[in-house]
Amino acid sequence: MKKYEVNGFPAIKWFQGGQLVDTGVSYTGGRTAEDMVEFVNSRLGLDKKLKSPPEHTESLTPNSFDSFSLDPNRGVLVYFYAAWSDFSKEMLTNFEIAAYSYRSDKSVVLAKMDVEKYPEFALKYSVTTYPTILYFSKGEDAAVPILYNEGFGVQNYLDYLNDLNGLHRMSGGDILDHAGLTTELKDEAARFMDHIFSDDASSAAESLKKFEAFAEDESETGSSKDDENSALWDYFAHVAESTVKNGKKWPSSELERLLELINSDAVSHVKKSEFMLKRNVLKCFQ
Repeated sequence: MKKYEVNGFPAIKWFQGGQLVDTGVSYTGGRTAEDMVEFVNSRLGLDKKLKSPPEHTESLTPNSFDSFSLDPNRGVLVYFYAAWSDFSKEMLTNFEIAAYSYRSDKSVVLAKMDVEKYPEFALKYSVTTYPTILYFSKGEDAAVPILYNEGFGVQNYLDYLNDLNGLHRMSGGDILDHAGLTTELKDEAARFMDHIFSDDASSAAESLKKFEAFAEDESETGSSKDDENSALWDYFAHVAESTVKNGKKWPSSELERLLELINSDAVSHVKKSEFMLKRNVLKCFQ
């Protein structure tokens, strides 16, 4: 650190290619992407423009606010900011990343409103500091927002929305590897594979019946199969049945196939989410 005269963190240095500079040039400009692009342009004599990433937050207006935020079929997290507030604009970056992480979910969505343009909404929802974030829940309580006060980090938003909506999203949109699973089903899958590898067809058949019973019981309770928090009951039974039919190597080969699809750029994120949940189930049968 002494070599490069780094005395604080973070420290940003510029090293010009082809020049013998011992310590580099300290960057003292702003910390936004725009500031850094401007600095690099000045150093290299360029005129590059920063390409804005696609937005995954809905920009609300008076005409769209009620129909969007008060939709009882989904939870909506609304970020109220003011264009003149540098802090609220800087913190919006993490909010956008969280919105991107939920891009394939129908049950939760993130939106924003510039209340400098629409001060009547600041008055209506008691917005006196920037940002102010309100959560409009699903169901009959949609019109009564909850004040969000859990922090401005990406993980803060994910933890909050996952907990309220029974989701298991990670930053970026992947699904956690325990989503859709229960201890009972994981244990039964392990017992089933023990029977399979022991060539105990009778015990394997009994395990298969248990999976089918789990699926039938879940169907009778009326649990939503669209909720990723509910176990993939039918798919557990499908994996067990396919293993009995196709042999002990089937779960491994199917898992390998799904992992290839998950990593493919040709597959939509909605389908990848479905495959990630199935991946979790298949791992129980390894």
